[in-house]
Amino acid sequence: MKIALCFLIISLAVIGCENAKNDCELSPCNPQRETVKEVADQTGIMSYDQAVEKWTIIVSIQGTYDSQDIGIICNELPENLKSEGLSVVFDGVYKAKCGDNRAAIPGSVYYYLHLTYFQGVND
Repeated sequence: MKIALCFLIISLAVIGCENAKNDCELSPCNPQRETVKEVADQTGIMSYDQAVEKWTIIVSIQGTYDSQDIGIICNELPENLKSEGLSVVFDGVYKAKCGDNRAAIPGSVYYYLHLTYFQGVND
């Protein structure tokens, strides 16, 4: 019985590792990556991130004073929306980023972001 239980645990661990590895082998903006969360009517700030060399949307997490989600935008953006500091409202799907997804700033986490709706906001 103990041998069967050990075999089952090891098998599940190997299968779990293989699935994680397969997800990490996908291209960065592949829509088949694991969905972390979906958002609607989310507000954020546009920023060009030099570390990843892509446009991102930074969202401050309510109830915290320094936590942020940084969505690396996978969609093509119109030129008029590529504006540092622009307030935006969007719907989208956050996808897992393999490896260390923490930003240099503590409390900030990177995700790949597939936008389904996106609009600049006039302040």
